[in-house]
Amino acid sequence: MRPLDRLGEEERRRWRLITGPASEAPQGGDATAGGAGAGGGGALGGGAGAGGAGPALQSEEDVRRDRCMELVYGRGDGYGYATARGGGQGGPAPYIPAWLEDLRRGFPRPVVEQVQREALKHRGWERLILEPENLAALEHDANLVAALIALKDLVPEETKAMARAVVAEVVQQIERELRARVVSALGGRASSTRLRRTGPATRIDWPRTIRRSLKHYQPELETVVPDPVLFRDSEKRQFDDRHVLLLVDQSASMAASLVYAAVMGSVLASLRNLSTRMLLFDVRVVDVTAQLSDPVDVLFGAQLGGGTAIHVALAAAQALIVEPRRTLVVLISDLEEGADPRLMLTKMAQLKAQGATVLCLLNLDVNANPAFNRQNAREVARLGIPAFACTPDKLVDVLRCTLDGRSLATVGVEVPRADPEAM
Repeated sequence: MRPLDRLGEEERRRWRLITGPASEAPQGGDATAGGAGAGGGGALGGGAGAGGAGPALQSEEDVRRDRCMELVYGRGDGYGYATARGGGQGGPAPYIPAWLEDLRRGFPRPVVEQVQREALKHRGWERLILEPENLAALEHDANLVAALIALKDLVPEETKAMARAVVAEVVQQIERELRARVVSALGGRASSTRLRRTGPATRIDWPRTIRRSLKHYQPELETVVPDPVLFRDSEKRQFDDRHVLLLVDQSASMAASLVYAAVMGSVLASLRNLSTRMLLFDVRVVDVTAQLSDPVDVLFGAQLGGGTAIHVALAAAQALIVEPRRTLVVLISDLEEGADPRLMLTKMAQLKAQGATVLCLLNLDVNANPAFNRQNAREVARLGIPAFACTPDKLVDVLRCTLDGRSLATVGVEVPRADPEAM
């Protein structure tokens, strides 16, 4: 890498934005020199930094970007912002709406969502999102819903209605995006019509029968002789009598996945040709199938955090299975089993031996970039069970493929071969 004093002006600008205002401090001086006053922050202060790090940021746009990032990743003292709100520990908390405005003006949406997600983890910030004006200003997405669900017991009375409205808004948005795809892919369709000479009149497919019988038109009678008669097999639908069991880890690390799982479970439960059940689990298991008509109720009933006992959830699913070969078990978990992992693996092996199809989603999120227990994921794969990250859209394709009996390789999911020694 070239010395900093040999970088071009644009390279030095970019380097300064990466390293933060501390790089402007004179060598041996106070890293916070330049001030953190409202309106400019450290980005406006100081000359060349140690080793000729470069000039201070000049454009107002760069200054906004700089103080946005410094607030989250640097000092936590309200850097560059008015501190009109209290909260947190160790210093005044930032005024979130002003920070959000700068963040949205300076960065594309994916960056805004990532920084917001990390900011919510910042010490003391959780309390700020519970204030109505801040809650209204935040980006309404699955990560905010996850934070609200985690903090629902702390929500003050004056904020509860808004918090629920935010959750409902995000749930409805996700549902709008998913429902059409799910219904189209999994809603089932009538089997192809079949030729019969007899059958109940209510099942005659008159349009097709007439089209096929035009060649039998009788001029003298001025009529068509319906031959053959086509009957609809409308009672037989694709995926009939298939059972889907969703087992959803409600540990805090899976909070965003829980949001998408609740919506997906609700949409699947609305399909008349599938039987769908959903179980939430930590160290206990709660069957929320009866609440799937309203995923907001499912989310507000969830208890994020606590331990994780995946084997208990798998045992509960096993007890519900009546037709194993027509049952799909979808475990949504990062596989951070709190008990001996061998208990979880044994239950998975038993489900497979019974004839059920088992999938493991390491997360269910638009980013599909999970943190998970890699050792446990490898052991699950040794059983021949696919373990992979998944976006909600891709899950629709995965479910369709699995229920159709096709290989998941057709949708880009690696299907591991079972290791006999692992069974």
